[in-house]
Amino acid sequence: MGIAAALLALGGCEAKPTATTAAAPAAQTAPSPSPGTALTRESLVAMIEDRDQFAKARKLGELLPTLGPDSIPVVKSVLDDAAVLELSAIEFELLLYYWSKHDPPGAAWYALSGSPRAYRVAAIYGAVTPWIRNNPEEALPTVRAFGIEPGDAGAAAQNAIVRGWYESGHPGLEDYIHSLGVGFERQRALSAYSNAIIRDKGSAALVKWAEAVPEKDQGYKTDVYRRTAIALVPHDVDAAKAFCEKYCEGDFGSNMRTRIADRWSRDDPKSALEWLANSPSSQDTSLSTRISFANWGAKDRPAATRWLKEQIDKSAGNEPPKWLEPTLPIYARLLAKDSPSEGLVWAERLKDAHDRRVIMVELAHDWYHNKDKAAAEAWLAQSSLDEEARAMVRSPETPSITMGAQR
Repeated sequence: MGIAAALLALGGCEAKPTATTAAAPAAQTAPSPSPGTALTRESLVAMIEDRDQFAKARKLGELLPTLGPDSIPVVKSVLDDAAVLELSAIEFELLLYYWSKHDPPGAAWYALSGSPRAYRVAAIYGAVTPWIRNNPEEALPTVRAFGIEPGDAGAAAQNAIVRGWYESGHPGLEDYIHSLGVGFERQRALSAYSNAIIRDKGSAALVKWAEAVPEKDQGYKTDVYRRTAIALVPHDVDAAKAFCEKYCEGDFGSNMRTRIADRWSRDDPKSALEWLANSPSSQDTSLSTRISFANWGAKDRPAATRWLKEQIDKSAGNEPPKWLEPTLPIYARLLAKDSPSEGLVWAERLKDAHDRRVIMVELAHDWYHNKDKAAAEAWLAQSSLDEEARAMVRSPETPSITMGAQR
């Protein structure tokens, strides 16, 4: 259920006044038109300009279901002036939801191609989802062309197709997803379908569906497993781990662990890394470890560096455990944010010669040009870098060498 559907479903429900709403000046709350009366632009604008956001959403949820199609021109005139009137995405979606109730094709065309770009995602969810839900066969020829577009609008159109079709109960959705062929569009549709199943029936049902997908199309089966794994993480991380333990090393598990770790580490990087510590040693596990630590460093650099230092201190010989070696380029970069010299100490310890050179040049260049030129020059004079690399550090141009598989 989208924002518009949820709010419209609440229409008519009386909310108890809170301390905040009770204290609000009366002038901030605009009267709403009585159900059944003609809607005018003035009355709709007055409602939208109400500064009490909860009251405004409630009034729209009560009013819009009572309006007939004759109010569409008034609603459209307000939508066209959304930026001037400073509509929120919620208000925009509610108004499109009303329009779609009476003129699904017109509302959908406006949402997909005529709505202001800043409101397009809300417009698509408000207009396209209910049209697909009510009549996927009629809506699909129009909407499908927009589902292949890149960016947020294309994603919203694809999600609206899958979400609405799933909720409709009409057959053919899985065949449609499979027909999209190899590529990002199908992956996006599978993500929407996986999320629809897990919201409707739970994680066990999603896993059961994925396992039942025929193996004759290996590429499709692999896409299904990857999207299933990602969808499980925010809803049931234990199910995601169990799914990986069962299939990550199998014929359809390519890069599945990386996708689980990437999604999980955005919320709980420490737990994701602890899980990876006990995963089978592989290139996939190494990449998963690096990505997870990079996500942690981007989210909370002090906590990430403190945790890795603790792991190093606990290991023999002041060396990181072997499974954590993929994190060291990230660790060097994070340390260098506060202490370039400390970051360079770790950069010099990298085992891969190419990676070592890339990170050293990168960190030294930033130190030289953005922090402390004299200190960087003193380090450079005694460093193990060759003359070409030293020249790259001193050059004002950003070093052009890159590191393979590095985020």
